[in-house]
Order: sequence, then C-alpha cells, then structure tokens
Amino acid sequence: MINAFDGGLLRANSGKAYVAAGYKGRSLGAVEIKSDEIAFFEDSYQGGNPKLRAKLTIAGIVYDLSVPADAARTQWKMGGLAALRKDQAESSRIHLRVGLSRPFAAMPDQCYAQINGIYFM
Repeated sequence: MINAFDGGLLRANSGKAYVAAGYKGRSLGAVEIKSDEIAFFEDSYQGGNPKLRAKLTIAGIVYDLSVPADAARTQWKMGGLAALRKDQAESSRIHLRVGLSRPFAAMPDQCYAQINGIYFM
C-alpha cells in the first residue's frame, strides 16, 4: 500500500491513510491483496448517514479508507455488507484501485486515500 502513491502515504493515529497536500507524486494507484486483508464496514460519522469504508491490513499495518467506488457502493446499498462479504469470501485475491481525495476545509493539508474500484478475483 505504501508504494501506491510513490512513498508519500502517511497514516494518522486513527488509521486513516493520506498524502500531504501539495505532495508531488501519483494520485492514482493499484494494490492487489489477499481477500482476508480487507474488512468492509459502515461508519456514521457524527450520527450522519452511514458511509462505506474498508480497513486494509497489509504487513501488520491497518489502513482505514473510504470506499466511493460506484459498483461497490451500489452493491452495498442493495445488499448491505453481506453482499460485499459474499464476493470477498468467494475470491482469493482482490484488486483495488486507490486514489486521493482533494483537500477540504476541515483538513486542508491532507488528501485522503480512498478505494475507487474493487475487482474480486
């Protein structure tokens, strides 16, 4: 995971992965993982609507990423976490397309890593 953004990936104490705003490196990458290295979950930040997230555990390090991937979000909205976990259980490997968000008002110095595509293999 650390190489996905040319070595610029950092990890907050919360586990959320980000790259410092202004970092000169790639903003898109790909990671192939074993199916047991990802855990999908829902998070309702400050009581808002649930958001799809995933925790990746790679080489003992846990990364917490948002999942704005269209197909995965549609599957989650239609079948819940069980639908994603079913595909995960039927796969030996998972290919992830990862990208960076733009900085935003609450975090102007950080571009958070997120999962933009999930391919169950």
